[in-house]
Amino acid sequence: MVGFAVHLTGPGSVERFWKVAIWSAVCLSVLLIHRYAWMFGATFLGSEFDFPVSNGRNQLGGYLAYLALYASALCYFQPGRWRSYPPVVVLAVAIIYTGSRGAQLAVLLGLVVILVTVLFRLNARRVLLTTAVTVSLTWLVLYGVESVVGPLDAWRRLWYLVDPASVPELRSYEVRVAYIAEALDCSRNARFVGMGLGEALACRRGVGVHNVFISLLVDFGILGLANFLLLLGVAAWRLFVRPPGVMKSYPWLLAGARGSFVAVCVFMNTLDGVHNSPLFWLTLGMAFLPDSAESVHK
Repeated sequence: MVGFAVHLTGPGSVERFWKVAIWSAVCLSVLLIHRYAWMFGATFLGSEFDFPVSNGRNQLGGYLAYLALYASALCYFQPGRWRSYPPVVVLAVAIIYTGSRGAQLAVLLGLVVILVTVLFRLNARRVLLTTAVTVSLTWLVLYGVESVVGPLDAWRRLWYLVDPASVPELRSYEVRVAYIAEALDCSRNARFVGMGLGEALACRRGVGVHNVFISLLVDFGILGLANFLLLLGVAAWRLFVRPPGVMKSYPWLLAGARGSFVAVCVFMNTLDGVHNSPLFWLTLGMAFLPDSAESVHK
């Protein structure tokens, strides 16, 4: 965040920042895929380097999903440059390999938003060709990974979304509904002003509610939740109605910011508490960029 502020000295610095971030995530993904597939033989991708462990893969998936959306937007706007394909393919493989359903669904939702933005600016045939090439390369790499480790854990976890009864050990729906119901019941006498900071966590005995909107309602009441929704509403207006002028020279940044806003600020906040994550505030930061390079210096 500090580096982002220090190096924001011209209209091109924002683009350079995100390209560095994308390639950093690609390097991390390649290293993790190599260790988990070729060294550990694991059917899932985790965040530990020394031994395979599934803890933390949702956090890893969320981080990669956020940058995958920017990489996808860049790929659509620079389809003739073949170096724009590897980041998308590597990040897509890593996200699927993690088995994080929240990250996978967030990417799909963000991609829909990006495609709507892209189709207003680019030829539909060009968009279709870019999508086909990216999907084909992704499945080819996934086939290579599965040839080493066998069927990925991600397929079983994804099938839960279609037939929860077939994977009873996951119980994601029931657990999240129970978390929300318990938190709401705990705060039923303080709905307007809330119970105070951290009370949503206390109600769940240290376990998060996995829904930031419910957490804010419990902690700060209707007033606090309304302020948070107002912040998201202003950010949405800035991105979808009056985009920051700095991003007009880089339409892929605008497409990526729109996709990440819907995926991170809206969708992922309904599955977990990402409002404390740097990804959330970076997303809002993109919405509130200045309208001109001159105003940056001022």
